[in-house]
Parts: sequence; structure tokens; C-alpha cells
Amino acid sequence: MIYDEESDYDLDPKSAVPQNGKRPWPVRMLTLLLFIEGFVFLGAALYILNDIDFTQYTTIQAYWMQTFPQEIIFMLLAILAFWAAIAFVSLWRSGWAIAMLAQGITLAVAITLYLNGFRLFVYVMIVIANFLVIYLYNPDIQTVFQMKKAVPRREEGV
Repeated sequence: MIYDEESDYDLDPKSAVPQNGKRPWPVRMLTLLLFIEGFVFLGAALYILNDIDFTQYTTIQAYWMQTFPQEIIFMLLAILAFWAAIAFVSLWRSGWAIAMLAQGITLAVAITLYLNGFRLFVYVMIVIANFLVIYLYNPDIQTVFQMKKAVPRREEGV
């Protein structure tokens, strides 16, 4: 732990910056993978938006019921993945939990889409999310994002 000479507490208990200032390579790799996942979901949302044939919908309600929820789901997954990646870049203490939440929601959406008939892209989503969940349990990543409370130092001789 990093201690201030004048204080009895850690310098910044909310920060996860390692003592040498460098991130372990698994943290950098997972940050990159989270950004890639965010761009994949953003691309999926834009593909769905671009692939819409508005002439087949007689009312706006038909559009809202069939394609709009998919666009919103993929946009929200992209935002969640980018949020987790930014948390990893910034080394927020909650970064690990945000990334795990993003992968859990991704798996839940993938299962829902699978049951509704989407097949190929769902398999890709499941593989990516499972890989990231397994990678989140890397000890180097958990060590960096482990929650530590500011504990007062003991005075010598007491």
C-alpha cells in the first residue's frame, strides 16, 4: 500500500493504480477486448439500422415493435462495454464489477436473442462474453481491482 508520510491513511483508497504506475498486461489486454466488444455491438446496432427497409412497415408502430428494440439493445450493450473499458483505462475500483455486469447482461441478451431465432451472431456473442468472463478471473486483474479500505497504520512500539 502507498502511504503518505503525514497521514495515517492510504493516499487514495479509491484508486487502483499499482505502486510502479504500470498496469499488468492482462489489464491492458482486457481493456482492448472491452473496446473491441463495444465497437462490435455498435456495428451490430448500425447494421440493423442500415438494413431496415422502411417500405415494408405500414405504420410506425410496426417498426417500433420489430426492429427498434434490437437497435436499442445493441446500443445499450455498446455503451455498457465502453463504460467498462473506460473503467479499466482509468483503473476505477468498480471496473471489474462493471465489466462483469456487462458480460452478464451480454449473455442474458444472447440467450434471449437465441430463443427468438437469431443464431449466428448469438454464437459469437456467447463466445466473446464467456472468454471475457474467464479472463476477468485472472489473478492479476483481480489483484489490481481488489477493494481495499483505508486502514490506519499502527504506530511502532504499540
